[in-house]
Amino acid sequence: MTTSESSDFIAVVSDMHLAPADEPEHFGQHPDDRPARRIQHLENVLREITSGPAPTAVLFGGDHMNQAVSDPAFLDITNSFMKRFPAPHYAIPGNHDVGSTIGWEGHDPKEMTTQCELFRREWQDRWVLETAGFRIMGINTQIFGSVLPEAKTQAEWLRAELIKPSDLLKVVFGHTPPYLTSEEDDFSDGSEKMCLRPQARKPLMEILHESPPDLLMTAHAHRFWVFNQPRWDWLGIPSTALGQCDQVLVPSHNIPSGDDRVGWIELRRKGASWKAVMHPCTK
Repeated sequence: MTTSESSDFIAVVSDMHLAPADEPEHFGQHPDDRPARRIQHLENVLREITSGPAPTAVLFGGDHMNQAVSDPAFLDITNSFMKRFPAPHYAIPGNHDVGSTIGWEGHDPKEMTTQCELFRREWQDRWVLETAGFRIMGINTQIFGSVLPEAKTQAEWLRAELIKPSDLLKVVFGHTPPYLTSEEDDFSDGSEKMCLRPQARKPLMEILHESPPDLLMTAHAHRFWVFNQPRWDWLGIPSTALGQCDQVLVPSHNIPSGDDRVGWIELRRKGASWKAVMHPCTK
C-alpha cells in the first residue's frame, strides 16, 4: 500500500428505520420524521452514490427497519433498497432489527433468538470483508453478554479473527457503541440506551483490549464522529433517518460530539491510516 489515498472506497449507511407505509406507529420523535421522509433521504444517498464511481462495497450498520425482521413487508422494502446500490452489500443487526441488548428494558432472549435466526437467513449477522485496504469484521453487538449460545460463539470467532495477521487495516463494525464517555459508563437505571451496559460491554472490551483493531466503527447514536482512542480510532456512523438533534426523547449530554446531520460515510484507506467523509442527505 502506498502512502497516497486509495481510489477505492466503501460506502457506509446506517439507521435507515425503514417502514412500508406512513402509519402513526412508525412516526419518530421529531414531528417531521416519518417513513416517507426516511425513504427520501435514502433516495438522495442512492442518487449521489450511483452518479459517480461505485464503491467496492456498501455496509449497512443496523436498524435497517423500524421494527424486527419478522414482518415480510419490512423485509421487502429493506431488501429492495439494498439491492439498488451499485456494489455488494453487507449488513449487521441493530436493536430495531433483532431486539434490545442485555441490560436494556425489553431484553428478551427467546424473542432475540428468533429474530437473530431470521436476520441470518437474510444477511448473516457476523462476517469478514476484505476490500479497499480494510479487513472489516461485522458483528452482532446485541447479543454480547446474553445467554444466547451464539454470544459465546461470536466472541470466540471475533477473538480468532482479530489475531490473524494482515496488512489490511482491521476494523470492528458493530451497531451499538460499547461505551460513550468512558469504558466505565453505567446507565443502569435504563434511562439511556445509547451504549452497551456493563454486562454486555465487558466481553466485547476484553476481546478488543487483547487484540486492538485499527478502527472501531459503530452506529446507533445517529451522529457522525471521529475520535482517537488510546488503543484504536473510533468512527461514529450517522443515521439516514434522523439526526441526534431530532431525537427529542433521548438525552444527548453524554454522546460524543460530532455532526448531527443525516447522511452516509465514504471510507477510504489513506496510507497506513484511513479517512472518512460525511455526505449529508440534505443540502
